[in-house]
Amino acid sequence: MKKILFTILLILMMLPTSLAAQNDPTAVLEYFEDPYGEMIITDEMGNALEYFDMGEILPPGFSISTGGGIAEIRLNPNGTIVKLAEDTDFSITNLQGYKGSPSNEFTLLAGKMRTIAARTSGINYYNVRTPSAVMGVRGTDFINEVGQAVSNVVVRQGLVEVMPFSGSSVTVSQNQTVNTLASVMQAVGLPQDQVDSMFRSMGFKALSPADVPGHSPLPPGEDSGEAEGEDTTVEAAELSEAEMEDAQNADRGQSASQSRDSRLAGILRNIFGMEIGTTTIDGNTYSKIIVQPTIDLGKFKMGLYLPVIYVDNFFDSGQYYKPEGNDEWSFGTDQKNNFEDVVLDILKDTMLKIKYVEYGNQGWDPFYLKVGNLSNMSIGHGTVMNKYANDSEFPAIRKIGLNTGFALGKIGMEFVSDNLADPSIVGSRFFINPISSYDGFQLGVSGIADLFPARIVENASDYGDPWLLAFGLDVELLKINRDNFKMKLFGDISSMMPVFREETNYKGINIEAGVAPDLWLEGGTLKNFGVVAGLRGSIFKFTWAFEYRLSNGIYKPSLFNALYDRNKISYLSEIIEYLNSPSDSGTVMGIYGEGGYSIKDKFALTIGYYWPWEINDGSVSFNGDDMFSISFILMDGLIPRFPIRGSITYERAYLIDTLQGDGNLTLFDANTVVHGELIYPIAPTLDIAVGVSTVILTDDKGNVIMVTGTDTPEIAPVISIETRIHF
Repeated sequence: MKKILFTILLILMMLPTSLAAQNDPTAVLEYFEDPYGEMIITDEMGNALEYFDMGEILPPGFSISTGGGIAEIRLNPNGTIVKLAEDTDFSITNLQGYKGSPSNEFTLLAGKMRTIAARTSGINYYNVRTPSAVMGVRGTDFINEVGQAVSNVVVRQGLVEVMPFSGSSVTVSQNQTVNTLASVMQAVGLPQDQVDSMFRSMGFKALSPADVPGHSPLPPGEDSGEAEGEDTTVEAAELSEAEMEDAQNADRGQSASQSRDSRLAGILRNIFGMEIGTTTIDGNTYSKIIVQPTIDLGKFKMGLYLPVIYVDNFFDSGQYYKPEGNDEWSFGTDQKNNFEDVVLDILKDTMLKIKYVEYGNQGWDPFYLKVGNLSNMSIGHGTVMNKYANDSEFPAIRKIGLNTGFALGKIGMEFVSDNLADPSIVGSRFFINPISSYDGFQLGVSGIADLFPARIVENASDYGDPWLLAFGLDVELLKINRDNFKMKLFGDISSMMPVFREETNYKGINIEAGVAPDLWLEGGTLKNFGVVAGLRGSIFKFTWAFEYRLSNGIYKPSLFNALYDRNKISYLSEIIEYLNSPSDSGTVMGIYGEGGYSIKDKFALTIGYYWPWEINDGSVSFNGDDMFSISFILMDGLIPRFPIRGSITYERAYLIDTLQGDGNLTLFDANTVVHGELIYPIAPTLDIAVGVSTVILTDDKGNVIMVTGTDTPEIAPVISIETRIHF
């Protein structure tokens, strides 16, 4: 009995607290449209909700990124309503009465929001924080907008006090606006029809302004002369209930029409793009006009590349730049009546117009596809091919690569090719999940061959005109694949085999045709292999990888990488010299680490480094064959007052030796791949872009030009200044 009484007493003591918690103010997601599946809602810890629906409760600390959709929110029990437009990043910082908070506080980082603030018998405070100012709201109906080179507030009813982070505050009243990025802020009047148009475009679809406590919607074009705190109920009553409903329906219809027009304009802007400007290739300056249509539908992305690069006469096709000697606009007309050559040239010229086609997430989705100029071609865990780049010489040399794979039940395959129009590197991987009850365990076998590594130079026979095969076995022991957490544990072993088509006497070293003898065994000891074991995955927006690597002899794990095309001739030279003296190389082991972080529509940063050391005759020393990579992308809107964007990618072998000044190494030689560009918008549809990269020099036959007396290709900068037109 005493236990029952104690339990009842405890419940009665907790009841007021429970009721108070139920009455805590909240925000409610009353309506949303998410046509592209891009909308993200995160909680106060930054965790993205896996599922949300109409009526979702949004406590303080929650954020919404609308993507291509819209959202409408109502404060409960306050009654204030908020509409968020497309591409808006919005946070609920606090709500009045929540844990004693004196005000409703929102943060608008980017995009556009309309707020109709409730007036009740109590005192209500509203603050909206943007990257450049804080809005203290003492009125009802207003719009905030934060975007590239713009940040303003427009008031239709009531008063908004704008307080910049530096300078004096400004009060904005009915039919006025203020630019919070201006050096001297001041309220500016707007024509009534312009204000009406702006607010119609932000009309509510589900929520009704008439339901907001203390708010009386203005009929379009009517100047009510409303003053702060004045009761306007009589003026609002001049419209009948039916007339008010008709007006609201008309506003909603026009808003929907304008929203469709705006969305269509946005889609067209994203699809169509044009570049007009100059570019420097092989030391020569060309003019260029390039049309680049793009399509982005979530997992599916596609881009075309339609260039005319010419000397000074657009209408003279004889002046067009011909990548690797190919007239890409001839479509077979430059072939001499050989049907096979005509068909192949038509196919090649057509495929060169594809810049990329992508679908899916490699390594995690059951099907993925990448076609075109690609900078991150990989297969399996990357032990044989990892981030191989067939676009390292773009736009001087353009290739149509293929990187695709699929999983059907317990088996799957991956395929790769450097250039579908003229393949040299081809390969595949077959894998199986042998344990039916555990998909995380996987076995795979890979093989990738460069069929003509020496044919990029004029005399391939000097190197025995070989083909180079790399192959490996891999095992995946653990795989976790969730929306916000991904991880896999793996271990691979791999090796390579050169096959010489011709006998050669390179540098006085005689190599017979066929497979090199004694490549893997010497005195019963295994050699020329590589082992990689590691973890990789992602946590929310952070990606990471940590690997242990070991190799012996002349073999290098991840043989086909971003620098392979630039270093493969020197690698062939190393192979031949090694076959002549196989005991010169010791065992190399090292640690590879990589980390990346991105914020949607703001920036993305990825850094990786391979730190190797060598064991030779019992001594350990740093091995100079290290690898460094960095990629940084600066997106629209990160710097509101300076709307510049761009990207830089830099990958470098022998970094430490270069920094120490060893040999003839420089930061931009053949051991480097670099791409960078800066873009500055000078008008809504016009950008100026400056791009810098490096390319391998080739002659008019497409052969690589070597630095005299070496196996290192000559490198030249490519500098482009262009005007980009979009719609």
